[in-house]
Amino acid sequence: MLHDNDGGDDVWDPPVTAEVSFEIQGGYVPPEPAIEPVELNQMVLSMQPATEVGGLLLGTPAGIYLTEGTAGVTPSFFGPRVTALARDPFSVNTYYASGQWPESGTELWGLATSVNGGQSWSETSLQNEAMFEDLAVGTDQAGGIAGFWAGQIHVSMDSGATWDTAPISVWADDLVFASTNPVVVLVAGPDGIQSLNWDTGELTSLVTCPVTAIDRVGQQIAYATTEGVIHLCDDTLTECTTWSPPSSDTVIQMVSEMADPNVMYLLTVVSQIFRSVNGGETWELLVDGGP
Repeated sequence: MLHDNDGGDDVWDPPVTAEVSFEIQGGYVPPEPAIEPVELNQMVLSMQPATEVGGLLLGTPAGIYLTEGTAGVTPSFFGPRVTALARDPFSVNTYYASGQWPESGTELWGLATSVNGGQSWSETSLQNEAMFEDLAVGTDQAGGIAGFWAGQIHVSMDSGATWDTAPISVWADDLVFASTNPVVVLVAGPDGIQSLNWDTGELTSLVTCPVTAIDRVGQQIAYATTEGVIHLCDDTLTECTTWSPPSSDTVIQMVSEMADPNVMYLLTVVSQIFRSVNGGETWELLVDGGP
């Protein structure tokens, strides 16, 4: 409201009003408050993003747990010691798992499949024959699954119904498909990263320093070395960016959200899971597991 400019308090007649807007640029922006990590009194052996964005499925010695962001963690499927979890990129509700379940009469769980986000599981193949220590699912063709067990790499092209075994033995701490047609598997371990051509059985060295984890992160491949460096690369591992992990503990797995690969999760050997929402620039502790 405007007033007469005569030293008095009389309001202009008729009244005159004005609207003023302004924008503050720059200045101090307070940081986001630190989150309280979810505590889980279990070792975490494997992980995958849950069907609900922000949640995680965790493979543990007591079965599978589900986190709901930072709200907490609930049992999802009790029973097996889950050593490996993988998610099907062609079906958001489909997951694969392996491990041990002697209480059910299945010493080796083989491959199990869930089509409802991990709430229930059916045994698919290799029961009492295999316990995969790692699983990888192809991203360029539906049905491709690779697994490592007892010094051998196994590949299925029909979603785990039947399997072929590589003609050579190689030690793997982790593996990932480079492609499924032709089948080429990247094998990570103490000898670095080797490319296994399934048709010829030929191994080609790509990275020589020891590697503890290799995984698909969106359309790229990420791997972690014993030197404490994480590389985010193209399919040939020739064009990479690097950054330091959020912990000095050994990285054993990396995954990302399907809808947004900039949201990444990193699992360490001490069962801590870190989350980044900006492609690895910054990290926060999301799950604090362990016995």
